[in-house]
Amino acid sequence: MRSGDPGGLRSRLHAATRELHRRLDLTVEGAAPLSSPAGYAAFLTAQQHARVALQGRFGGLAPDAAWAARMDAHGAALLGDLRELRAGAVDLPAASVAPDASAGWGVVYVLEGSTLGGPVLRRRVAAALGPRVPVRFLSLGDGSIRRLGVDLEACRDPESAVAAAVGAFEVFLAVFGATFSNGRPDP
Repeated sequence: MRSGDPGGLRSRLHAATRELHRRLDLTVEGAAPLSSPAGYAAFLTAQQHARVALQGRFGGLAPDAAWAARMDAHGAALLGDLRELRAGAVDLPAASVAPDASAGWGVVYVLEGSTLGGPVLRRRVAAALGPRVPVRFLSLGDGSIRRLGVDLEACRDPESAVAAAVGAFEVFLAVFGATFSNGRPDP
């Protein structure tokens, strides 16, 4: 196990996606979608649409069955929140293992990373919308990113993982950009 991952795949993934991550954060923050019920529902719906697009683009959301199960848990939390908000949620397909496991590592890096800010966003949502708003999806930031850092060592093709992570961020940017093109949720 690497200590702190100096020069490892996690560091490479972070460096390759840093600017895309910044742009995605600006898109979401600029829209302030968490300050209204409609905006919060649009944020969650965009998350759902991005996951469906990623599953289609990469043929799966994870490098192995264990991470596919974790992505299914994410999907279930997201779907539960959307249904409770009555946001017209559709069932997500079960997360499958990507045919290219290395690409699966890049995709799961982005998806798991998207849960890291959940506790901060959860507090923002509760402050803006009240304590009864459903926040299962925003409650997923449980430290699995540490496990991911260790598991990334199993990746056989780091270039494929980096390309997939960049592609995953591009999908998120396209979906969130379309959802919040006017700085607010588009109908």
